[in-house]
Amino acid sequence: MDKINKKIVVTIYTRKGCGLCEEAKEKVLCASREFPIQLEVVDIAQDPLLVLEYDLYIPVVFIDGEKAFVSRMDEKWLYRELEIRSRKQVE
Repeated sequence: MDKINKKIVVTIYTRKGCGLCEEAKEKVLCASREFPIQLEVVDIAQDPLLVLEYDLYIPVVFIDGEKAFVSRMDEKWLYRELEIRSRKQVE
């Protein structure tokens, strides 16, 4: 796969019933119309260690393995982060 077509991996740590998590997921799905995104959703309830780490902070959003957002994700900042990563792929 060529570098320009590489997907940007967005991982959202969430749990069932989290409204902010659903909001973050919708924003990422909208952004996927403009950016090559691979969305991964991780339910923290499946792992006690993740519950300990993220319980009070979800959604926690990582972009390409780097923590980018905690609790709330502003759409403008999401697009900024994705644009930066897209440019890095082209360089």
